[in-house]
Amino acid sequence: EKVCAKRGDFTVGLKNVANPLHVSPNKIILPLLHIILGLIKQFVKTFDKDCDAMNFLKTKFPKLSSAKATEGVFIGPQLRQLSLDQHFDDTLTPVQKVAWLSFRNVCNGFLGRHKAANFESLIKSMMKNYESLGCYMSLKLHFMDSHLNFSLKISVMYLKSMVNDFIKISVR
Repeated sequence: EKVCAKRGDFTVGLKNVANPLHVSPNKIILPLLHIILGLIKQFVKTFDKDCDAMNFLKTKFPKLSSAKATEGVFIGPQLRQLSLDQHFDDTLTPVQKVAWLSFRNVCNGFLGRHKAANFESLIKSMMKNYESLGCYMSLKLHFMDSHLNFSLKISVMYLKSMVNDFIKISVR
């Protein structure tokens, strides 16, 4: 039997880590598509199983299983189709519609190719609307909320790395 030494007291405000980190926190990149898919997943999870919006999703994507639809598991092209469909907006309740429009604003003004000057207010309003909708704070929501300035730098670094990878592949 292995006997471990007792750890000292935990001090609030200090890093109480036994071992050093393997990767520097500023080198962790959460891809933008993962953030977007996590946000839509939290949004769809608040729907009732028999509401108009859920029925619309099931008819819009017939090959998507009902379990995936109720859990909000989508892929990028489906999300693009959904964001362009005006009929989806009409099936939402007023609270859901406000949250959906703020989600689209964040996707276009922060998580898209161009960053809006007011991206912080876009994210804060989306967080407020998601909270009023009853969404849980997932890791991806927390990441966006607590790392606004950091995530802007990371998203620029990620986009630059994607461009560099594309250039390397196309040169071959």
